[in-house]
Amino acid sequence: MQPRSRTGAVLSRVRSRLASGTPNQPTSAGPTSPGTAQTADRGRATTPPAAPKSKPDLRFVRAFLRVGRAVLGGDAFSASPEQTPYDPEIAKVAIATARQQRGQSILADVLSRGGRLEAALVASVRDLTNVGDWTTARALVEAMRNIEGGERAHRLGQALSVRNREYDPLAWAALSALSDTDIAAHIPVEGVGICVRRGDDAALERARAIAAQLGLLSDPALVELAARFVAIAELPIAARLVEEVDRRGTEYLDDDHVRQLEAILPWLEPTTEAVPPTGAVPIGIIGYHQPDRQRASSDVGDYVQTLAMLGNLCRFSGVRFDGVDGLGELATEIQNRVRPELRLPEQSGHAYLMPVNRDFSRLDPIPERTWTIASGWHMHSLFEMRFDFPYHPNVRPLFISFHVNNIGMLTPDALDYLRTYGPVGCRDWTTVDLLLSAGVDAFFTGCLTTTIDGVFPATSEVEPEDQVVALIDVPPAAGANAGRRTEVVSHGDIAGRYARLVDGVHAAIELLDGYQHRYSHIITSRLHSYLPATSLGIDVTFTPKTPGDVRLDGLDGMQPDGPRLNAMRDGIRELVAEVLRLVLSGAGEDEVYARWHELTRRRVEEAKARFAEPPPELPLGFDPEAAVTTARRESRAYGDHDRVDPTTVTDVAVSLDQNLKAQLPVMLESLVDNATGPLRLWITCRGLDETYQQWISDAFPDVPMTFLPFDHVDYGEIGRMLSYITPSTMDRLLFPSLLHDLDRLVYLDIDIVVLGDVCVLARLDLADNPLAARSSISPAAHPWRFAGNQLSREAARELRHRMAARLPFEVRTMNAGILVLDLNRMRRDRFTEACLPWVSRYGLHDQDVLFAYAGSNRTELDPRWNRWPPREDIGEAWIVHYLTSMKPWATYLAPAREHWQTYEDASRRRIGDPPD
Repeated sequence: MQPRSRTGAVLSRVRSRLASGTPNQPTSAGPTSPGTAQTADRGRATTPPAAPKSKPDLRFVRAFLRVGRAVLGGDAFSASPEQTPYDPEIAKVAIATARQQRGQSILADVLSRGGRLEAALVASVRDLTNVGDWTTARALVEAMRNIEGGERAHRLGQALSVRNREYDPLAWAALSALSDTDIAAHIPVEGVGICVRRGDDAALERARAIAAQLGLLSDPALVELAARFVAIAELPIAARLVEEVDRRGTEYLDDDHVRQLEAILPWLEPTTEAVPPTGAVPIGIIGYHQPDRQRASSDVGDYVQTLAMLGNLCRFSGVRFDGVDGLGELATEIQNRVRPELRLPEQSGHAYLMPVNRDFSRLDPIPERTWTIASGWHMHSLFEMRFDFPYHPNVRPLFISFHVNNIGMLTPDALDYLRTYGPVGCRDWTTVDLLLSAGVDAFFTGCLTTTIDGVFPATSEVEPEDQVVALIDVPPAAGANAGRRTEVVSHGDIAGRYARLVDGVHAAIELLDGYQHRYSHIITSRLHSYLPATSLGIDVTFTPKTPGDVRLDGLDGMQPDGPRLNAMRDGIRELVAEVLRLVLSGAGEDEVYARWHELTRRRVEEAKARFAEPPPELPLGFDPEAAVTTARRESRAYGDHDRVDPTTVTDVAVSLDQNLKAQLPVMLESLVDNATGPLRLWITCRGLDETYQQWISDAFPDVPMTFLPFDHVDYGEIGRMLSYITPSTMDRLLFPSLLHDLDRLVYLDIDIVVLGDVCVLARLDLADNPLAARSSISPAAHPWRFAGNQLSREAARELRHRMAARLPFEVRTMNAGILVLDLNRMRRDRFTEACLPWVSRYGLHDQDVLFAYAGSNRTELDPRWNRWPPREDIGEAWIVHYLTSMKPWATYLAPAREHWQTYEDASRRRIGDPPD
């Protein structure tokens, strides 16, 4: 017996209180549990009839108009409701403004009620970040620096407004300046999360110290922290927190926290490691529980995958099944469902089944050498802190139909684990390419759910009840041309969050049985409706919400009993049967994995050959030579270019349009002020007239500058362009051709302040690399996964395959706001011809293209040459780069704004405001 808690009696009291029939009690989930708003019935969901349409009550409309005028001002709407048509853009702005004003007002409200500044700021920032208004939240945080005694509130706000892992250095610096009591009183949950993500001994000790401040923790915080300490397997701390909840009582917890508390109780109760009967082979069945209740699966598609795995295991009709929590009985039931022609009677044996939770297996009571078919979607993080992968050390995985969705799970330890227990059979080609780029042997299997027909009768044997067209999680309009009666269906929460694994599989059986008996055709956006339904012989129109979804490469276009479908499911069945036959015989680990390597060798070789194939040449979407010729012809040079000594001058380039004409002189002021040698400036521009150009040149008479207009160049649709960046930055991609007589160039974004000597930066040794840049923390695969979501299926798969083959996984992405470029090397590499086609084909922006070109062949910039104030304490900085939407010239405060203001004041003294 391994006691997980000293508080068995406490846990019993808490559980009985949760089950006492109060409104907080969660609904138990089973195969016929209610869904989100519909009821599952043999896979059918019925929706209540829509209420009859009627004209809106004018009193209601007038009230909302008054709210709108109060938020946006009286001019935003016409005088009367009848004269005010619906405008979605105004509605969007009104909602955003109302949320912003609500968040800001919380600060005043808490202060006006006598609350302290720290509590007021935290409440306001928390509300703003919850609705995604990071800019206003950070501006409030910055404002605390201007208030006497506001430093502690400022640090609390910095830690609270962590947007993603790229902000963790700033958050950790903020925590380091705060006491444990400050953190516990105001941001205990966020503080512990930051510590756990950092992960070193000092940070984890800090997390424990925060949790020890019981008297300062609110009731919800106790529950949230208990869940997080379960997630990192620090059960004594979690138990103490639950004891405190019990001492205070649960009546003041809201429903979400009551359910979160109930969700973690199983991990705090005494448990024993499962002991299989003598001679039985332990086999893990993938389940979906984890401490983060919001991430625990309620997707019946997950249980369809588990059913498919069991369907392959249960083909062995001579094997006897036992297990925990009803899994033995479930396997026997499925064994009896297997089609006669698919049964494998020759193998006898005894298997003992137990759950292995996909997202959190480390605390599962798993015996040694538990074989598990590791398949399906991977994986959810635990409270955005970390991933519980590798699996429990007693698991012996066999990776078949494996999909990596969140690449954050691929830590160095995870990759070593996959190399140890591979080769990895992947559900989709995107995962194959991803793992091959990381040095993991991988191959394509397709999806395990294509074998689901093996536990259902053939279509010819099914007596249809009411053949209709099912519209599964698609708009009703999708069935407008169906030609017969349609039925709107939703699969949301059919299985039920925290359903027992057995109940979830039963829900999947009932769902698919309903498919066979009711539907002649299915129109769906769900992958795990499309694939199993196709396997069952039902015609499916698959309309994914995101055609370029990373899950789909190799899985789309299947037809019932089509050659691709048959090849996929036959291949999976053969592979699974071969390896399970050995497992069920009791073979040792070395023998099983040797056989696995033998079975998959040819598949891996084929995948590697495909991976190594050179990608096709792409056509240019525009004529770069014509663009460069026009820019040179229409260029205007200012200053004394004749006196430039090419051996001593530092060439600097910028790219901008009229939106940044007020900011260019500020950046140039800082550049010139700190340069110790002569400069020459090259400006690719759009929308800057001759008056403006002359004005800038007159302000800096000692800096020869050339304006190169690109107003005539259209790169097409650039899907990856951020909302606060304009296409003018794309023009820098033509520097190698445009500045054909230059070898070395420093490129600078406009949203920077230069505090160091750019002449020193220009002399950086590039070691024969084409460029120097500062790296970010994201792996190489990250941008292409998101870029592909905006593309067609074909373009998305082509992009991800191309980039996986080009860029090893371990390469980090880079920020291209400050670059040192070897233009001669770029010309030798045919940069323009080879890389610019990616713009028109994939919608990549300039930073994407430069990163994809250079990859690991780049020199790392000292971070001081590219400091990011929104994400880090800048410390000593040679260039301050305001790289997010928080710009120092905007109305709201931005971090490190004082550096910009210094040079903005100096620029105004030198030159005044730009001409209209």
